[in-house]
Amino acid sequence: MNSWRRAAGFTLIEVMVAFMVLAIAIAATIRMSSKSTDLAQQLRARLLADWIVQDRLEEHRAMRYWPAVGVREGVIDQAGQSFRWREIVAPTQFSRFRRIEIVVSAKSDPDTVLARQVTSIAGPGF
Repeated sequence: MNSWRRAAGFTLIEVMVAFMVLAIAIAATIRMSSKSTDLAQQLRARLLADWIVQDRLEEHRAMRYWPAVGVREGVIDQAGQSFRWREIVAPTQFSRFRRIEIVVSAKSDPDTVLARQVTSIAGPGF
C-alpha cells in the first residue's frame, strides 16, 4: 500500500506571498522614515528663520534708532545654513510709529517663505 503523506513545510507560493508582504512593510517603513527626516529638516529651517526674524527685531529695539522707511535685504548664516532676509519699513497712520515686516527664506530657495513677522516700533522719545 502506497500512502501519500503531505510533507511538512510551506509551499513556494506561501513563501513568496510572505516575502512580498515583508517587502511592502519594509518599503513603507523606509518611506515613512525618509518623510520624517525631511519634515525634521524643514522644521529646523523654519525655527532658524524665526530666530533670524527675532534677531532683526531685537537689533532695532537694542539700537534705539528710528528705522528709515524703505527696504533692506541681506544674507545671514545661521547654524551652517544660509538665509536671505528682507525688511520692509513703512510709515503708519500714527506719525510716531513705523511698521516693520521681516521675511526670511532659504538662500537656495528665495520664493519659499520660512518666517514672516510684522510689528510696529515706536519712535524715539516714546
